[in-house]
Order: sequence, then structure tokens, then C-alpha cells
Amino acid sequence: MSIINLNKVAKGEKPIEKNVIVTDESNNPVGSTYPKRARGLVKNGRAVYVGGCENGTPLTIRLNKNCPTNIILEDNLMENKIYFNAREWYALAEECREQVSSRTFITGVDGKLTEVYMLGDWNWHWSEISSKALRLEKNTEYTFTFWLNGGENDNSNETCQLSVLYTDSENLTYDRAAEYVYKLNRNVIKPLKKYNGWELYSIPFTTEDKLFTRLKFIALAAPMAVMTADDIESYTELPDTPDEFEAIRPQRHNIVFSDGFPTNKWYSTQNLRLNTNGNNFHPDGNNQNFNQPQKNGAHPSNESSGIGMLMFTISQKIKETDLGDVDARVIDSLTNMISVATGLAPFAG
Repeated sequence: MSIINLNKVAKGEKPIEKNVIVTDESNNPVGSTYPKRARGLVKNGRAVYVGGCENGTPLTIRLNKNCPTNIILEDNLMENKIYFNAREWYALAEECREQVSSRTFITGVDGKLTEVYMLGDWNWHWSEISSKALRLEKNTEYTFTFWLNGGENDNSNETCQLSVLYTDSENLTYDRAAEYVYKLNRNVIKPLKKYNGWELYSIPFTTEDKLFTRLKFIALAAPMAVMTADDIESYTELPDTPDEFEAIRPQRHNIVFSDGFPTNKWYSTQNLRLNTNGNNFHPDGNNQNFNQPQKNGAHPSNESSGIGMLMFTISQKIKETDLGDVDARVIDSLTNMISVATGLAPFAG
């Protein structure tokens, strides 16, 4: 988990540096922090000054045994941007005995190898991963930033969410009644950017009057992947590249497929490109003419477009069904009958 400084630096002003050395109770260096943060730790009895400021040696503080040694997490008094880091999360195996989750490296949005956490599958395996128990400032607003992929299926019955738990127990990982849930599927929360199948989120939350905050990702019936993200401002120049067919696909891009979508479904990229004939599909969502013939320049209604999609779905289901000795010509005849009945051109399958 990474948390960064929000302090603004005026033009021409020297930035504040983390120039105070921090050690654990055994005097082993564990990181560095800001001078103001060091003063706060000492003032609150969580650390003591042990050296520095003499002969040019850096100022040093030693954390007491009750103070966490991860100084990155402890800098939260001055910082309130939290970033996902797969290496610092873990699977909740005891609560989710059938869960599916793993870390792996993929090519990230910057073209470099990046570690991601993948969880969930297409089955009913409830899967959860969790952050450590974070000691954040009470009653303070934070943002949690990450890239997300997948988390949807074509039946719209999946679970894909972020859960936030505030607690006084460092070991408590589960309290459904008290957890705050942020649904990350079905466009309930709009992402800040879409790029090559990944969606960028920065979720704001306000801590309660509790000692610890725990963040969790939950997946069911659709695999999802979570990847680290930089500060959102760093993506200003990154182009927004949403799925060209997102208006009609029943699920979003998923990296478990070679091109993000199954190849044996009506909504495969190949099928959709064949059916749009290269000129009838409009990514802006104005798809009244999608794969529909035009009569005398008239635009078919949304109802007829829906019938066309239904026709294609039926024909695909027929082709996917084991009909024994039924001749392929019978299947073609059925789809042509549907076409004639609706007055619409048959979909390419």
C-alpha cells in the first residue's frame, strides 16, 4: 500500500524532503519521513529522537515497540492518497475456503511488467483479497486509486466490489454489516479513464472514529484483476480507449481472453465486426441502424434493432446446441425463416 504527500509546493520553493531517518526499536533503519511527521511521532509518544544534527549527520528517530515500522503506512498524518500494491495484499483464505486468487506479472498500461492480483473465476467461488490493517487518521477523507480489469459476466449476476471496513481490531477481516461496499461493475461507479480494457478508479472514502481501516476486493462468478496505478494526474496524456462495442456487449473486457472477449459468443470481436459491415455501428451509442437494412433511407426503430439482436442470439444458440443428426441446412432454414418473419437481414455467424 502506497500513500503519498499532498502538500503543495509554491513555484520556486524547495520541496519538503523525507530527510529524517526512521529506525525500529532495535535501531534498524526502516525508512524515512518528513520533519513535521517526525515531530508529531515524538510528540505523541510513538518515537524518540536518537541522533543527528551534529557534524552533518541526518536527524534520526526511533519508533517505540507499539508503533508500526512501515513508515510508508505511518506517513498518513500528512498524506491521504492510497495506491494499490499487489505485493502488500493477501488472500482471505480462512473466510473464503474455495476462493481463487493469485499474483502474476503482466504488461501494464505503461508497457512495463507490472504485478497484478487476479481473483475469482466464472464459477461460484467467493474470492476476497485484503490490505493490511491500515492505521489512518480518523474522520479524514482519503482516495484509493487502482486499475481494474474484468469483473463482469454475460449473465449480469456477478459480484465485483471494493469493501471498506473500519474497526478497532487489527485482526478483524470480516463484518458484513459494518462494511461499506463500492460496486465496481455495470458502470455503477464511472471510471476516470479506460485504456486497453483497463479502467482507472480513484475511490474517495472518509474514515470513522476507529483505529484501523481495511480495504478488500471481492469477486464472484467473474474473474477480475487489480493493478497498481500512479497519481491520476500522470495519466492526463494517456488516450481514453473504451471498447468500440461496449454499448452492446453484455460484459466488459477481461484479460483471461486473448483479445479480451470469448471467441465463441455472439459478442466476440470478430462476430461484431462482421455484423456491423464496417459502417453501421456507432461507438457513441446511436445504434438504431446496427446491422439493420435500410428501406428507402428510413431508420429502423429500436424495437426492430432489438429483434435483430434476438434473432442473432437465437441462431447462435441453435448452432451451439447439440442437435444430433439435424442437418445444417435445417438450421440455416430456421434462421432464414426468422429473418423473413422480422424483415431483417440475417446476422453473419
